[in-house]
Amino acid sequence: MLIPDITSGGGLANFAATSSAQGGDLVNVKPALDLITSIKGVKFWRRAEQAVTQFQTGDISAVIYAGWCVLKQGWIGIVSGTKNPAAVAAYINQFLAEDFQFEFAKVNGLVAVNRHAQAKMAQDPVRKEMLILDPAQMNKMLKVDYSKANISNWIDQWHRTIAR
Repeated sequence: MLIPDITSGGGLANFAATSSAQGGDLVNVKPALDLITSIKGVKFWRRAEQAVTQFQTGDISAVIYAGWCVLKQGWIGIVSGTKNPAAVAAYINQFLAEDFQFEFAKVNGLVAVNRHAQAKMAQDPVRKEMLILDPAQMNKMLKVDYSKANISNWIDQWHRTIAR
């Protein structure tokens, strides 16, 4: 069995989701560590190509990953002192626009954050089946507030536990 290392691209999201699924939270991550150490023969990947190689060599036959983020919220803004704030604002407005959000999400396997683009995605039967596009269902999804997590502590606990 293969899971993302906490330092991998999806490692923090996977670890937070595993902690939540096991009854822990952003402070108490022991339930996640207990589960991970209970898996016999567990292996970890830091880069996607490691997972591909381990599949090809037969070293693993299953990947466990609870942190797939198709709707990722964050911040985008204009940095103070920007020489051309109008150009930056135009870029941000284009990035958030319905058409761009729809096309970007479509080719990247994501859910657009623009609600109109989400509604447009829901018209596609494949996306409608594969993705959660209903705002009421999205509101029930786990949202990780990393500002409430001590990431250094998570990584320290991970290395102390996994190294045993």
